[in-house]
Amino acid sequence: MRTKTVMTLFAVLLLSSCTNSHPMTGNWVGSMEMNGKVVDISLDFNSGNGSLSSKDLMLLDEAIGNVKYKNGNISFSYSTSDVNFAFEGKVENEKIYGTVTIQGMPPALKISFNLLKKSDTFPAKSYSIEKLF
Repeated sequence: MRTKTVMTLFAVLLLSSCTNSHPMTGNWVGSMEMNGKVVDISLDFNSGNGSLSSKDLMLLDEAIGNVKYKNGNISFSYSTSDVNFAFEGKVENEKIYGTVTIQGMPPALKISFNLLKKSDTFPAKSYSIEKLF
């Protein structure tokens, strides 16, 4: 009996390690809207880290921080030397939607974002990086 229990536990652990263990991992694509203006946004998440890109905002693979995910709620931030963007949202059915607050801006300023999971993997980069020295 004990052998069957150990074998079953081993099989469950093996199967769970072969699947995508975190629902946030992958490439997410969508938009942010502020006062009727819409800009593109994409996020890449991997094991607790992530990056943000937006052609409209001229951002490419910018690191995001403070990534937290629990019980369908997600939060993360993007900071520059001048401003901090705080994202708070919900994850449901491979969609993320929520609001963005900007440090130092009036609370009445409404910014929302909506993302769809495009894939579990990151897209191929359209650029390459070379060391020049």
